[in-house]
Amino acid sequence: MDRNRYRYSRRDDWFDWWLSDEPPGLEARQKIRQKRVERANTYRPREMVGAPVVNAPTPTNITINLQFPKIKIPAARLAKLRSSIPVLPYRRIVVSCTLICLIGLAGLFGYRHFRSPSHSQSPNQTASHIIRSSPSFQPIVPKDKPELATLGNSKTAYDGSKDVFSYIDTFQNFQLTISQQPLPTSFGTAQAAIDRVAASIGARETIGYNSGTAYAKTDNKANSQSLVLSLNGLLIFIQSPFRHSAFDWTYYINSLQ
Repeated sequence: MDRNRYRYSRRDDWFDWWLSDEPPGLEARQKIRQKRVERANTYRPREMVGAPVVNAPTPTNITINLQFPKIKIPAARLAKLRSSIPVLPYRRIVVSCTLICLIGLAGLFGYRHFRSPSHSQSPNQTASHIIRSSPSFQPIVPKDKPELATLGNSKTAYDGSKDVFSYIDTFQNFQLTISQQPLPTSFGTAQAAIDRVAASIGARETIGYNSGTAYAKTDNKANSQSLVLSLNGLLIFIQSPFRHSAFDWTYYINSLQ
């Protein structure tokens, strides 16, 4: 390292006044300043000696050529293949299929349109069939309580959409709920209908009365009973919160008319 480049060629100018007790004069200060400016203008950075020179790598282009074999069908075989395809009237087939599809869709929409409830029956007929103001049958009630067969009191009710008439009665100081509706016409006899309904609700206890057999289902936990029977073409359900004997049930059923 060359340290002499930071020194002045003549040191006596500033060394003399540095050793003296008096400050330098104007001329000495100007010389010092001039020397500093010259040193700043002539400054050169230090160069690296023996530094390795690295050249940038030259880019290399790599090209890959892929060639696939071409498959050629012999002209004779291609002509034979074309001749084997049958010549059909494709335009007529497309037109015929389109017409068939359109006719089928029109028939389907027409069937659904005319089968809708609004076209099968008038609004008045539909309303009268679904909702009734009074039962289509004469309700069966105990002989001594004919008022239970009429609507308009707190003990009777009627569901016009299902044609079900129900009332509340009292037997041996216990309340009974009795509901009635016409027997389904799909069964041959009334007893066959009762047997089928009893099997569906799990009623297996039989109770005999004047015109047939009733079936009862007992809930041992709640000590309640459910009965199903038939009278005068009506399907009758009886709900009791208390368990009655078969003799008591026979007496009560025989009192219904």
